[in-house]
Amino acid sequence: MTTPRLEALQRQLRGVRWRLLWILVAFGLGASLTWYYQRTVFEWLLAPAGGRLSATGPPVYTSPTEMMGITASVAVTGGVVVALPVAVYHVARFVSPLLGPAHRRFLALFLPASLVCYLAGVAFAYWVLLPTGLTFLLSFGGGVATPMIRISEYISLAQVMLFWLGIIF
Repeated sequence: MTTPRLEALQRQLRGVRWRLLWILVAFGLGASLTWYYQRTVFEWLLAPAGGRLSATGPPVYTSPTEMMGITASVAVTGGVVVALPVAVYHVARFVSPLLGPAHRRFLALFLPASLVCYLAGVAFAYWVLLPTGLTFLLSFGGGVATPMIRISEYISLAQVMLFWLGIIF
């Protein structure tokens, strides 16, 4: 390689390093804030259940490490939620010089539109699908058994439904 090409490659790699650093900072910030405000996050995630997850009120956990594990899982998810838009932005900025003007315009319209569609899917899952689905599922065994849903099972279900409905939209 000639010297100018090597210098250009090194410049690009430094740019990638800074972009990765910003993505990691966003992930750390999101995970830290989710961990710090875990009670509020759990209240928000448990709201669609309407207190119907167990006969005693709040959901239960059956293992000494279950609550710690689900809290870590929710914190990682919070980090990903914050880091993903930052990552998409930096990838778009990185490939932008390689695109023509028409493709850049398409990207400038497509990225915000996809974010709005994703948020609409999450809202639909949170306010419509989770409450309706839980009402059906928890009343299905009515009179035969009493539901005692573990918090890790419910949070996993809520995370999967919120994520995939957002993706589907």
